[in-house]
Amino acid sequence: MKIYPTIIFFSLCLLLFVGCDKFGDNLVVINGDGGGPHALVETVDISADDPDFGYAFDKWVGDVANVADVTAPDTTLVMPAGDTQVEATYKLVACYLEVWNGSGGGTFSPLQTVPIKASPPPSGSVFDRWVGEVNGIANVTATDTTITVNQARIRIEASYRSGGGTSTPTPPSTPQIPFGTSTAFVSGNKPADGGSTVYVMIGGMDVRLLANDGSKIACQNGWYFISASIIKKEGAFTVTRLANGDAVVTGRDFTSPNTGLHYQFAGWTVHSSANPLVRQNPMLVASGELHNTLRGYWATVR
Repeated sequence: MKIYPTIIFFSLCLLLFVGCDKFGDNLVVINGDGGGPHALVETVDISADDPDFGYAFDKWVGDVANVADVTAPDTTLVMPAGDTQVEATYKLVACYLEVWNGSGGGTFSPLQTVPIKASPPPSGSVFDRWVGEVNGIANVTATDTTITVNQARIRIEASYRSGGGTSTPTPPSTPQIPFGTSTAFVSGNKPADGGSTVYVMIGGMDVRLLANDGSKIACQNGWYFISASIIKKEGAFTVTRLANGDAVVTGRDFTSPNTGLHYQFAGWTVHSSANPLVRQNPMLVASGELHNTLRGYWATVR
């Protein structure tokens, strides 16, 4: 009869041994996948989460002695004895500057110094100061100054106060062609007039400005993003933020200083390029709609 406790004892030991081998120690992966219980010397796939806006994967930190490549977002780890923790870290690689009531916005390298300029004040008002995320602005009370960009998303705004005389807005340099009046489409010139994907940010909304997207507008196909420097120089896109947070966006015809091509504004899509083309111009975008992507479309014409 005494044999039964002995059998039970060894059975319990075997169960514990098998259980430990099956479930092993715990791997914690911060900002990534692959965590959980793993057996000793098991090779585990670990993957870093996608980086936030403006950031890129940097390296794995923590218990990284058994990580195959600490600089790769997707790599492996050989499970050691004991609980283990690794963490995916990220570095700032791009800063998106949004300028309300002024110029200078765009995409820049971290710590780059960028010139900014306030728009002419409304009638009966004068420039007061720059407000918003003003850390890095050289002089918040100057209409023409600089900002050193130091974070992924930066929003600044030129503010105004009562006083002064009447300010007359500068008209666009190129006469505007009414919607749909020109059908003399010509090929664009991507090498000379092409640019980056995101022109500027309005709150949480990307702005992308395209030429010759035949899927949305009547044009000669061969689409590309238009150079931000040309858009800014020619005043082809402007945004005004209202006191309630709404945005008024305006697209204008312009002639490229690089190629002499004339770009005729054709309309917008809001949130998704699959949505219908909106020909309202200027167009009001409510503050609650400032997310996803706003696209502006131009066709190159004679």
